[in-house]
Amino acid sequence: MEPFNFNIPTKILFGESRIRELGEQINPDLNRILIVTDKNVSDKSGALVKIRSQLKDKLISVFDGVEENPSIDLIQKVKLLSQDKNIQ
Repeated sequence: MEPFNFNIPTKILFGESRIRELGEQINPDLNRILIVTDKNVSDKSGALVKIRSQLKDKLISVFDGVEENPSIDLIQKVKLLSQDKNIQ
């Protein structure tokens, strides 16, 4: 295998109540947001309510069907969903 470089710039905001800063972190030109999560996290954490309150002016879609050790089929499904201009 040939050597290569791979870089994924990732910003991680960690800490209590940091979700309040979400609105400041999202590019203002983005109008559609897809949140990918599992049912357990989305129901128990209350994060979706907080996210929606921060991003009231955005069209937010939620896919909460992520399972433990997701299959390639599930990943493909989410990819197609992210490309669907009609999701809501």
